[in-house]
Amino acid sequence: MTGDARPAPASDTPRRAFRLQFLANLSLPVTAVVAAPLLARTLGTDGRGLLAGLIAVLSLTPLVFGIGLAEAVRYNTATYGVVLPSVRRAALRTSLALAPVAVLVVWVAAPYLVNHKPDATRYLRWGALYVPPMLWYAVVRAELQGLRSNGVPAVERWLQTTLRMAAFVALWLAHRLTVGTALLAHLGSGVVAGLLLVAGARRRAVPDATARAVARREVVSYGLRSWSGGLVGVVLLRLDQAIMLPVAGAKQLGMYAVAVSLAELPLLAGTALRSVLTAEAAAVRSLDLVSATGRRCVAVVLAIAVAAVPVAHPFVVVVFGRDFAGAAPMLVVLLFACAPAMLLELTGAALGAVGRPGTHSAGIGIGAGLTLVLLVPAVAVAGGVGAAVVSLLSYALSAGFCLARLHRVAGVPPRDFALPRRDDLRWLLREGRRAIPGGGRGRTVAE
Repeated sequence: MTGDARPAPASDTPRRAFRLQFLANLSLPVTAVVAAPLLARTLGTDGRGLLAGLIAVLSLTPLVFGIGLAEAVRYNTATYGVVLPSVRRAALRTSLALAPVAVLVVWVAAPYLVNHKPDATRYLRWGALYVPPMLWYAVVRAELQGLRSNGVPAVERWLQTTLRMAAFVALWLAHRLTVGTALLAHLGSGVVAGLLLVAGARRRAVPDATARAVARREVVSYGLRSWSGGLVGVVLLRLDQAIMLPVAGAKQLGMYAVAVSLAELPLLAGTALRSVLTAEAAAVRSLDLVSATGRRCVAVVLAIAVAAVPVAHPFVVVVFGRDFAGAAPMLVVLLFACAPAMLLELTGAALGAVGRPGTHSAGIGIGAGLTLVLLVPAVAVAGGVGAAVVSLLSYALSAGFCLARLHRVAGVPPRDFALPRRDDLRWLLREGRRAIPGGGRGRTVAE
């Protein structure tokens, strides 16, 4: 994008922005930790696997057909410090045009995605109606994040979690918790909570009629460069669950879904950081905060993974039941995979802030290529453990490429992102002590 940029109003400091965004993303693993045992014990491994497959398809469809428009909106809003009417119009009109295409594609592909199971096909086709409002909400959320106003998105995510949990418990108490009703609760809570997001944005994200006009092709161009990475990122994130149902069966997918739901917490922290730090770095024109955060995140994630090794099996058995014991080794591998995945998210924030989202997309594409080659044989041989190992290798390859390219385009050495320093390790020990009750208050990794 061209033109004179204005610094974004400091609605949230980086520390507050990260806390709000992290708390928003934390709502999803909270649902996983609290609701997953209920779903697992009620639906069984097969039912839990089928539900995971349906949710994976319907969650990824808005990402595929969003073509990166939310990233373009976030970048422009953060760069110019205001909501640009031309950017909003371009994003919403393009989303409106793509929404019926997304619904049609899901409707036609549904039987093939669920092994021609009649009930599952019907659930997936009706669930396609969830996609259009999600495309709209993504644009609204991006405007608020670009303005560094993260309170409303945080409340929206937690409202979604609360509604979802209440629906699951009510269905369970009424003995009506099935794959179909659980899917309806999952999707319906997102649609209802999103209305709060829209209402909040009407007060906070007010377009500036005096702002410069940005051509629709510029918005779509930036979005497509981000989207290409998001699209292949789908391969890294969810293709494993999409293909596991036909390749390894619902039981393996059920265990893998449990492992993924528990391992998502560090990744969601990375997503929160990327949303916050892209806007912050674009506004202040500095990558120092991003690189420091990267080092500390690597230290935290590796510490979590090491600590999980001896406790993963007993934890999974106690919480989810012995039928899900096979999820424990998958969980451990996925936790170690979170370290390169976190680096991939944060290098994406840095590359997006310097106007090079396509470079990040290329890195994700390299990892996706490895996934496409290895995933099917790995799942066929080792089930969910094979999928977890492929995820680890793919994230590592993608993160390594992005670190190398960031060094070339911005002069940031890979070690500044990936290797914790002595001060970072001291920070980790200090924050660990403060996390103990009575140990005092700590700071966030984004501080």
